Amino acid sequence: MILWLLPDAFDERQKQYLDTLRTNAINNKAFLKFDIENPAVSRWTTQNNSSDWEEIYRCWISDATKFKQTNIAQVSGSVTNSNLDSDIPILSLEDAARLITIPLFLNFENAYNDVQFIKCVVDKSTRKQVFEKIHNAEIVTKGGGIGEVKNELRRQTNPLILRFKMFVLTDSDCKFLDTPAPDAIDVAEICTENKVEFHTLRRRMIENYFPLELLYESVPKESLDNDINYKKVQAFYSLNTEQRFCLHLKKGLNRADLHSNIYDDLQGETKQLLGNGFRGIGDWFSRENKQNVIHKLMHRNIECSEVINLAAKIKNYIRTPA
Repeated sequence: MILWLLPDAFDERQKQYLDTLRTNAINNKAFLKFDIENPAVSRWTTQNNSSDWEEIYRCWISDATKFKQTNIAQVSGSVTNSNLDSDIPILSLEDAARLITIPLFLNFENAYNDVQFIKCVVDKSTRKQVFEKIHNAEIVTKGGGIGEVKNELRRQTNPLILRFKMFVLTDSDCKFLDTPAPDAIDVAEICTENKVEFHTLRRRMIENYFPLELLYESVPKESLDNDINYKKVQAFYSLNTEQRFCLHLKKGLNRADLHSNIYDDLQGETKQLLGNGFRGIGDWFSRENKQNVIHKLMHRNIECSEVINLAAKIKNYIRTPA
């Protein structure tokens, strides 16, 4: 995230908070943006740990020329009570100093599988940053089903966390295209009301994004026609977009109670092949030696616009100095 320090923040009376911001920025907890040519700013930075402030400024300038960031707040020395309602909130120095020390919370349905999915969605450098931040407890993962996602949002009373330090991802659990289940809609409404960054998957669940051709990648070409996974994958790709996006891949079409009538006209052989779904797909996202391959295949898919946008949304929201 970016904390945009206004000139009136650079005041001797705010030294305690400025020191907290400086030391945490040097430790890559956030970007600090400021006008180094402003007299008040220049006077402070040259007289107080000047090498740190120069490095902090260099990091921000270098990143700002390459990436767009969406998680940003202004910081003012003349503000006592932070204003979080504007498009770019204005924070007091006290709140900014508190905020920079708070970890980022990933509020997902499954604290493990969904994070592994995200690692496949984002690029290699962001994947590395996510891994390191989880390891260093700078990112905290939450999970326990969509009901727990809602509970976590309702329990969290710190507006700084809700606005700047929480990213929510949920399945749509859709049975019809672009028609999320009621729980997914509830989560989206809570997030919108509280200005929490979130994404509701357009497809039913994370498994619906998996490049299924990997299931038969080791099968010799001459043996494909006899391979059950190959047959099942071809049956899946014979479906239309709505059917592919809304299929419960883990349970399959034999669970009629989990599906709508959009599959009623399928041929018997197709229904049979997809009857039990695809087991263990979610585990693939956690295979570190496959994450880059999965990333490339997901992004090459002709229906990948959502994946590309989600990768950018995550990168722009969680990015800090590397």
